[in-house]
Amino acid sequence: MGYQNSQRPLVLNKALKQSESIIRVMACRVICDSKLLFPSYFKRLINDRYAPIRRITLTTLAEINYIDAIRELRNSLVDPHISVREVSRFYLNSVTEIDYANHYLDYLWSENTKSLATALIALGEVGGPEHVEILAEYTNQADIKIKRAALRGLSLLNFEQFLELFYIALQSDNNGLSVEGYRGLRKKAHLIDSNRLLNMLLKSPEIHVAKYVVRLFAVINKWDQLRCLLNALEIMRDSNIRVEIKAQLRKWISSFNRSVQAKPDAFKVEEVNKMLDRLAQDLGEKEVKKLKFLIR
Repeated sequence: MGYQNSQRPLVLNKALKQSESIIRVMACRVICDSKLLFPSYFKRLINDRYAPIRRITLTTLAEINYIDAIRELRNSLVDPHISVREVSRFYLNSVTEIDYANHYLDYLWSENTKSLATALIALGEVGGPEHVEILAEYTNQADIKIKRAALRGLSLLNFEQFLELFYIALQSDNNGLSVEGYRGLRKKAHLIDSNRLLNMLLKSPEIHVAKYVVRLFAVINKWDQLRCLLNALEIMRDSNIRVEIKAQLRKWISSFNRSVQAKPDAFKVEEVNKMLDRLAQDLGEKEVKKLKFLIR
């Protein structure tokens, strides 16, 4: 940024108002590199809507040992963005001892619910087995934001006993809850019931549910994946989802030798061949021949 010192405030103020985040970040770095400018801009930067700016500002504050460092670091333990929370915990570890799980539990028990959603996610980041049931309880809340946060936090711990909560969320008519169900189940791919996912496609009228179900097919056992994808292609009429199914099938073919394990006894070749015959027009003769050759 080439400008005279007298123009600095004007240029920086203008830069901080820009919609382009990269320009605001550049202005933030100029301010944080200046011991004279930093104090007067601190409050504005620490409350910026863009997480990288808050993170850079908090890091600068901690590095120069500014008088409010500990207070601001503690406040940022419930910043909406994980990168800022991680910076807070990193620097607080060097200056004080905090039981972070109990710190976040205090927010859960508090009457002030402003930071409750963030505290639920953060508890998952730092918590242990003893916090799983606490987070599971919050998935019963009526507030969608709180339910999503509880699911997100729970997915960061060992939540196998509450896997059902993620199946329920996946089928929600709320897209945000479906996202959390998808993310949680994806982390436990080895436990996914592929037949249950197929039943969801048959029963759910929600396109977003079908989209996430199909994406889960990509992380299950490859032989199950093939069977599910072919079934899904017969079931689904939505053009965008059909495109995604076909893309997964092409990837299944191209990665066969690298990623497909030995064919299990339960895999019914004749049944799959019949499905391929029915889908010949959709998939094309070339793709059907490849698949029949690979599963023979």
